[in-house]
Amino acid sequence: MEKNQINATDGPTSSLPQLPDALARPLVVGIGGSAGGLQAAMALLETLGADAPVAIVLVLHLSPDHESSAAEILQRVTPLTVSQVRIRTRLEAGHVYVIAPATNLITDDGHVQPGEASRIRPSSVIDLFFRTLGEVHQERAVGIVLSGTGRDGSLGLASIKERGGLTIAQEPDDAEYAEMPQAAIATGTIDLVLSAKEIGRQLVDLAKAPRAPSSDSDADLVTDADAQADLGDDKSDEKARHDILAALRNRTRHDFRHYKRATMQRRIERRMRVNRLTSIAEYRDFVQRNPSELNPLLADLLISVTSFFRDLKSFAALQNDIIPRLMNGVTEGEEARIWVPACASGEESYSVAILIQEYADRMPQPPRVQIFATDINEA
Repeated sequence: MEKNQINATDGPTSSLPQLPDALARPLVVGIGGSAGGLQAAMALLETLGADAPVAIVLVLHLSPDHESSAAEILQRVTPLTVSQVRIRTRLEAGHVYVIAPATNLITDDGHVQPGEASRIRPSSVIDLFFRTLGEVHQERAVGIVLSGTGRDGSLGLASIKERGGLTIAQEPDDAEYAEMPQAAIATGTIDLVLSAKEIGRQLVDLAKAPRAPSSDSDADLVTDADAQADLGDDKSDEKARHDILAALRNRTRHDFRHYKRATMQRRIERRMRVNRLTSIAEYRDFVQRNPSELNPLLADLLISVTSFFRDLKSFAALQNDIIPRLMNGVTEGEEARIWVPACASGEESYSVAILIQEYADRMPQPPRVQIFATDINEA
């Protein structure tokens, strides 16, 4: 196998004891803040009881040269168990995990893992955590940006939202430093804008609301059989879904009747959670009373889950079969043209470009190549 050869493998699986859903699968809440963020976090945590079925990870911009007393300060205002993360730690409901100075945090396999902050820009620790939070916990992830300066967290929130999680920003007028929440709001990926205390109350409601089963990272790449599978809907749910799609078509001119059904269900359920609704019929009625809700629903449906070399088997076929035939089939004076539709934020396009460049480097006289990338979502 060549040095950069793509190979798709399946990881091991493990069995865990059955626990109540709120304990085995709590909401995992990532909170980011910088200047004024600690005070905002205190106001948020004061609204949560000891039985709150959430695991909270607080990522602050801390001085790398001094010890932090943030965990001790927060413990004074909340009955939740607060601790500073120094080693790999299992995430549990009813706990708050606080970043330590000179470290970054990621989440993987139900744990929070510290690392050396020098590996990334110190000002990007929130983005780093949010990205892994979205990738790992998906529909159970909540990303929150509190008071602070700069833009850290804005990019990572997109990862949370595109994988079905919820995104919240502190109301700028409620923040001591409004720059960070304003930057997050400006991205268009924020579901809710609330005061710090309102965010805490919202978390309680979200944690208690029924949630759909979590899907794996390739959830949007469902098969036709999956799209047609029986999702346990009764006729009233099917009628409600039909009404929602009809309203969406009338308002936006986009027809989603042939959209992958499992994906459609997840997107609707995400909007139900944002609006604190528990059934698709309730959501249909809400849409009829509030037609403007169709705009964020459309935005959710147009979100693409993407990453570099995401579908390994497809990229392996591209690398080993398609690209060699394409590049070797170009005659002198011609150029190869590649179109990447539904490119989302561009990772697929760059992945194709990397494979093209690697193959071209091995050719004595490689042809010129143009790559076009388009997406229906202009945002």
